[in-house]
This record gives sequence, structure tokens and C-alpha cells, in this order.
Amino acid sequence: MRYISIDSAQPEMIVGKSIYNEQGSILVNYRVKLTERLILRMRDIGLAGLYIEDEMSSDITVEDLISDELGVKATKALTKLDIDAALKVASDITEELSLNGDINVNLISMRTNSDYTYKHSVNVAVLSVLTGIGIGLKKSILKELSAAGLLHDIGKLNLPLDLLEKAGPLSEEEYETMKTHSELGYERLKENINISSKTKMGVYMHHENVNGSGYPLGLRDDQIYMFAKIIHIADVYDAITSERPYKKAQSPKEAIEFLMNNAGKMFQPEYVKAFITYIPVYPKGRNVILSDGNVAVVVENRQYHTLYPVVRRLSDGETIDLAEQNENLSEPLSILDFER
Repeated sequence: MRYISIDSAQPEMIVGKSIYNEQGSILVNYRVKLTERLILRMRDIGLAGLYIEDEMSSDITVEDLISDELGVKATKALTKLDIDAALKVASDITEELSLNGDINVNLISMRTNSDYTYKHSVNVAVLSVLTGIGIGLKKSILKELSAAGLLHDIGKLNLPLDLLEKAGPLSEEEYETMKTHSELGYERLKENINISSKTKMGVYMHHENVNGSGYPLGLRDDQIYMFAKIIHIADVYDAITSERPYKKAQSPKEAIEFLMNNAGKMFQPEYVKAFITYIPVYPKGRNVILSDGNVAVVVENRQYHTLYPVVRRLSDGETIDLAEQNENLSEPLSILDFER
């Protein structure tokens, strides 16, 4: 399967991955054939793109990092503000990720954009745990980190919906209101004896920058708790790569470049290094533009070779391992960008 934008969708294409709404119900099922009416419906609900199955991508499997069932449980727990259920889901997320021996991250959401807050929270939990695995944290600590990632934006549920879903830049007053969400989240959790102090500090400090320019306290370096530093990276990465009413999604490459450029300013450098080890620049199933001008689909992506995946040119079906090209080539192929 491969991912295409909704603008590239055509009748007769076969859906490669089911599309869900915010309640976890299937809107468009896997293997359904697209029609004009179905494409219009997907546009209306704000879907940025979808996976399709075709001859060029029939052997490409895009694995889910966590099961759809677990993602739905997480969304329901957060929607209902069921903290005990959320803690159980956070533990289950850690277990599923720990069992995944071949981590290949692809967090493209096959849901509508109306459930962004909940889907974002799940993504941040997943990315935080992967980073924690990368720096060698024990499973018991990973579960606390997962809980902090899942609950990091819970304070936003205290804010007006029209502020959260505003389709344009926030005013200075609105931005100051938005900044209160980390404190509101901490206040909601601080009396819960089932939540560790590490998790609570992760929620409270996740917008602090290592150079002291963050909020709510303007802390820096070792004053910021480890969980918060990790969640900050995951939070920013997922926000950059997500479609929102007021902005287009940027590519994983652009998000990783932002993290690297701000290591030592906003982010802890060694945690950024661990993060990018697990997050491929060019995820499987995405169309990319090669230096020869051809469009190709990413077939496989491996750690430590994230800039040079295995790709397949759509023009002739040739599969090329960009990491193992002939060194004698005067101009070996490289990836210029994602297909827009």
C-alpha cells in the first residue's frame, strides 16, 4: 500500500487502510473501491489523505505501532476523562511497543481532523516511549512516561472549544490562555495517588525549553524533569506533521530538521538523537521525488539509514536501495523531497 493526498484520490482506487471517526467507528473500510461520492465525503470530513493498494505497492505493508483497538480505548478514556482507564492504556501502549522488534514509525492518521487532541495525545505517548526505549529506560519507567505522554494535554479539556479549534493565529490574550493548559493538567492530576510524581512533572513541564525560554516556569537544563524533555520533542514533532484547520501538515523530514536545529535551545540534544534514531525521515508507503526527477514509493526503511531507504520508481517499477548504490556512480540517486 502507499499513501496519497486526498487531492490525488481517483474513482476505482482501492482503499488500503480503514478510515475511522473520533468514536473509533469505521467510516471507509479497507479494500473498498473509491467513487466520486466517497471522495467528496472524505474531503468534507477533513481527511488529508489515505492509503491505497495498487500494483506498485501491493507488497508494501505499513505496520501499525499500536493496534486500532488500543487507539480507540485511549481516545475513549481521554474523552470520558477516565484517568484509571488512561493509565491502563498507557501501560498497554508500552507493552505493545516493547514487543515490536522492528520499529518503523509511521503516524499518518486515518481519522478525521476533529479528534486531533486525542489522536495527538496517543501519538505523543507512542513517540515518547520509543525515545525512552532509545535511551535505555526500564519498562516500569516507560509506563510512567507513556502515561505522561497520553495525559500531557489533558488541561486543554478545561479550555473553550472555539479556542482549541480556531482556524487562524491566536491573539496575544488567547495565546496566554492556551499556555495555561500545562498547569491546568497538573492541577487535574496532582491529587491522584495512582499517578507518579514523575508523570505529573512530565505533564506540568512539557513546554519548558532547555535554554529557559519555555513556560510555565521558565526552567532550564537540569531543572526540567526528564519526562517533560522527552514529551516536548514528541509533542512538537507530531504537531508539525499534523494537518490542522489553520495549517498544512509538514513532512517528517521538515519536523526532524526543526528538532535538530533547536537541539540545545528548545530540546535536550541527546534525546533528539535518540528520537531521530527511531523516526524515519521518509516513512514506508510515502511517495518521494528522486534526484532524477522520478516519483518513487518508499518500500523499506531501516534504523541508521533513515535518509536512504529502499524505494520503488513508479515510472518503471525498479526497486532501488539508496543506501547500497554502486559507489562508482557519478551521481547516485537521492531523495529531494516528498511528493506534494
